Amino acid sequence: MRLIRKTNCSIIDGFFSAGIVSGFSSSGIAGKMPADIYKICDELSLRSRISFMNQIHSGIVNLIDEPGIYEGDGLFTDRGDNLLVVRTADCLPLIFESEKLNIIGVVHMGWRSAKEKILENIPYKMSSFKVFAGVSLRSCCFEVGEEFYSYGFVPSSLSRKEGKLYFDPLELAKSVLISKGLVEKNFLDINICSFCFGKDFFSYRRDKTSSRTLSFIMKT
Repeated sequence: MRLIRKTNCSIIDGFFSAGIVSGFSSSGIAGKMPADIYKICDELSLRSRISFMNQIHSGIVNLIDEPGIYEGDGLFTDRGDNLLVVRTADCLPLIFESEKLNIIGVVHMGWRSAKEKILENIPYKMSSFKVFAGVSLRSCCFEVGEEFYSYGFVPSSLSRKEGKLYFDPLELAKSVLISKGLVEKNFLDINICSFCFGKDFFSYRRDKTSSRTLSFIMKT
């Protein structure tokens, strides 16, 4: 896998199937919807319908046939020419594709949606899927409170450093998806922390910003 850097985004190359366009926005655009995703479409010469979400930190996964704005934190479709978009500024964006099932999807996984079992609510076995984990807050910077022990997360997603408790959303996502049948080699983590990488990516925890990184996928 390599990232092909454009002006407004980076494209994921060599991971998903042929005919898939996927990537995430650069910090040069603020992630306003839908204006900024149209900038990316113009740069990539995509003529696509667009679907995104009113993200509410929930366990709601939408299976959609038509483009639009949906309530919840997950979008999946088997339709082509529909660009699915998720907005993040610390939460974990997950991008899904199953060539076998002809399905693509995006999930907005913060700790609240993880607590609401959003990954468990995806109504597919994961054995034929590839999953890309994008820019997000990582265990290095995701300090949390003691109440996280009561949320039912896998123990390996919590660790203590110098007396402080930290949450690892990547470990949690990987663990849940593997339990749903995902082959471990088909989980690709870009390993970029939104907090650590300074001004290269947006972080609400660092800057209280209203800007967001846009992660996207479509079938052409």
